Amino acid sequence: MLRSTQIDLVSRLRDLVINKTTTYLDDLWLIPTSHYIDAERARREMDSLFAVEPVIAARSSQLAEPGAYLSVKVMGVPLILVRQDDGSVRAVGNACRHRGTQLVEEGSCGVAKTFQCPYHGWKYASDGRLSRVPHHFESFVPMEKRLWGLVNYPAAERHGFIWVRTSPGDDVLDIGALLGDLDAELEAHDLANWRLAREEVFDEAMNWKTVADGILDPYHPEFVHPETVGPYINNNVYVFDAFTEHAARLVMSKKSIGEADLDELHENPAKYLFPNYVLLPNTFMVFQSRHFEVWTIEPHPTDPQRSLTHIRILTSPGFTDETEHAEYVEQNWALFQKVAYTEDWGVARRAQKGIASGAFTDTIVGRNEAPVHFMHSFIGKRLGDGSDGLRLLGEGPQPSDMKC
Repeated sequence: MLRSTQIDLVSRLRDLVINKTTTYLDDLWLIPTSHYIDAERARREMDSLFAVEPVIAARSSQLAEPGAYLSVKVMGVPLILVRQDDGSVRAVGNACRHRGTQLVEEGSCGVAKTFQCPYHGWKYASDGRLSRVPHHFESFVPMEKRLWGLVNYPAAERHGFIWVRTSPGDDVLDIGALLGDLDAELEAHDLANWRLAREEVFDEAMNWKTVADGILDPYHPEFVHPETVGPYINNNVYVFDAFTEHAARLVMSKKSIGEADLDELHENPAKYLFPNYVLLPNTFMVFQSRHFEVWTIEPHPTDPQRSLTHIRILTSPGFTDETEHAEYVEQNWALFQKVAYTEDWGVARRAQKGIASGAFTDTIVGRNEAPVHFMHSFIGKRLGDGSDGLRLLGEGPQPSDMKC
């Protein structure tokens, strides 16, 4: 983040703290509880959102050399990511075009010039072209091999991440355009050179939006984290800047910001800030001084009340001592387990159960919850919902009118 941006954020947040106010929406909004539990709604999200928007699939460092490959499943789609000889990355379907057999085991990686189907020996080049069919001339003429390569999926690299779209095609993904001015800010972090230090996928009993709501919520730290991070954060005080409909920055502050000397901010303004980056549809980046915690949240492929959250810890290139680095990663992974897995997700699991009870039909978005509104209105637009999928409080049935 540029120093000038940090100073601006500190100044804005300090004013909010001193004036005992925060960033507000103009209105109160309602989110139907069906958005978190309904199977048809989940199907529409997969078809109209996740099959259309680019999502993060891996780190560039996981494909370190030409021929390096990584087998991943993104939104339920099995893919092989392959580094090409020219340095680019391709994403191809992990399924032979003959009988659909997976070419490599899910989750596997390595270096290969070709991929051979274990069923009948069909062979594919690293760019997905079908290069060999045993007994081709006797058994498969007039099939043309050039028309039967692996299915191609759009892929791109930006800021050390590999992004893919999970519907087939040869489109060029312009990630920079989706990020807008946030693209330059991420570039200033030099994210491409940060190390992937740890990653894990969590299958949890929460709709993916329930997980996302928590990380977008500046209203809860005082109550959910009273003994961990809560004492250090100004609860319910934040600034929120949207760069595009996909990208935004949510920043909270340390309690010490109220005494910050604006004339001395040039020294280290970042010490007062807790920045989070929002990369819709499903990636959220929590920045600390020496690491990023990157959350990529996927809907469960069959159960709308479950989700898969991929947590990646990226560490700064400033580490020179490997022992120090290992200790730092373990300390912060333990903090993630305590703050996010136990505390945040503990209340989120309970929220999902309450929503699924059927006792009410809407949840409410306060005027102090602009980041939550930002994400849900984005989803509503992609799904073609009226009023972007939300309803103004005061429109339609109210709780007092409902038979609960």
